[in-house]
Amino acid sequence: DEISWMQENVKNLGIQGKELHSTFFIKNKNLYKHIKIHKIEASYTFDFEKHSGSCNISFEFTEFMTKEALDAELLISVNGIRFKNNESGITQSKIKETLLSQVEDSKLELYNKYSN
Repeated sequence: DEISWMQENVKNLGIQGKELHSTFFIKNKNLYKHIKIHKIEASYTFDFEKHSGSCNISFEFTEFMTKEALDAELLISVNGIRFKNNESGITQSKIKETLLSQVEDSKLELYNKYSN
């Protein structure tokens, strides 16, 4: 009933912000069956070896939006890398590659765990 006004009027709704977890869309678990999330962007910090900083990681089902494909693959991209500490002079592209590798490993592990 809380979102019945959207039924015939809204097809896609984008929500952006820093405190989305406190909105009624996310707090009310009864609404989950009505929500299809196709993209999430989040900010992360990293700290390994002699490299630390922050980045944005995007998790997206691109074919879900373009083709409404329910079997769309999860695509992950790393953007906006900012170093806090980079003693070895490693490049942003190398850090991006390392971060993507770690996230991809977790993605495959979770896929295998929950796909059965």
